[in-house]
Amino acid sequence: KITEEKDFKKLIDIDIEHSRYYPNAPIFIWKDTERKAVISGLESHSNNGDAFFVYYEQNKPCAYIIVGTSTIGAEGFLLQKTNTAQIKAAYAQPHVQGKGIGKALLQRAVQWSQEHGYERLFVEHETSNYYGGNFWCKHFNPYVYFSLRYIDNTIDY
Repeated sequence: KITEEKDFKKLIDIDIEHSRYYPNAPIFIWKDTERKAVISGLESHSNNGDAFFVYYEQNKPCAYIIVGTSTIGAEGFLLQKTNTAQIKAAYAQPHVQGKGIGKALLQRAVQWSQEHGYERLFVEHETSNYYGGNFWCKHFNPYVYFSLRYIDNTIDY
């Protein structure tokens, strides 16, 4: 069952797990996994009115999706002022992947978007995110392709 979670604090541990996914191959993108930073990010989503949809097993979140108004200051600038909602984060633990949980979460995000009067929904994802990318490509048509190079600022030159 997919639940709309009002208490973002219940998602702290799974969001930390989500952030720890990205530095691994083949993505190699550093994400802050410090508890304080993760709480700040989730709190920001909550303060912006974003919705948190969660799949629980034995009262533990195993997958989630965050949806809200397109983020103007980030990748959302591509669709600013177009009445577009955005999937801002999504993650499913490996043991629930391939079981229809992600699809159910996405359907709930689409429903939320329609209920809030949005005309479209978009997601931005890393092309090197093999599992996530395959999922998104099944459910979305590309709007734009672009390449972005990350500079590792942890290296001392």
